[in-house]
Amino acid sequence: MTESVFARDPRQEWGTLDALFNPLNDEFRFTLDVAATMSNCKVITIYGEEGEERYAQYCGPDHVIVGRKDGLKYDWTDEKAFCNPGFGKAGLWAEKCVREVVYGDCPVAVMISHISHGSEWWIKWARYAAELRLLFPRPNFVPADSIIESKNDRDIVALVFKKSDKRIYEVPWQQKLVYYDWSGKGVKERIWKDGKWINGIWVPDWSRDVN
Repeated sequence: MTESVFARDPRQEWGTLDALFNPLNDEFRFTLDVAATMSNCKVITIYGEEGEERYAQYCGPDHVIVGRKDGLKYDWTDEKAFCNPGFGKAGLWAEKCVREVVYGDCPVAVMISHISHGSEWWIKWARYAAELRLLFPRPNFVPADSIIESKNDRDIVALVFKKSDKRIYEVPWQQKLVYYDWSGKGVKERIWKDGKWINGIWVPDWSRDVN
């Protein structure tokens, strides 16, 4: 996780826990961490018979290749993108995901973000996500230059942007809304359907309130 600017802000350079990243990576097989630094990059390519060569596949301000210093400007064509940016520029990253996946040639992008359904960027770009995965429990993040988790008090979502014939979801309940339990052994999903969670946890059918 990092801000995509050349002037680095340590407050935005929070790492992703392996416990959160690994099940997502098992599912999507990411090829590029588009908002990272060398120290917190999660996408690693391993070469050699004994895995002695490891290369971080990322875009970030400390990258030695100038073209990869800014993931917002980099072309994600054919990449399976993992995106855990600093929340300060969440709107720009959500827009980038839409432009690369929906209108470009990136097959999938998964963006970790805080839930901000009242903000302009959320209303404009989150509805393009094929899935909204509500992360439970709230994941913590790893501060820059530290191996200690930082307590997170925000609700977090994984926005899954995928190639689809349907480019935009006009109303939220057309999307796949998933209660995504990433803790413990394995990943449990509770799918939203017909105004309730199919595992029996009831929530109101908000669609009734829409004209």
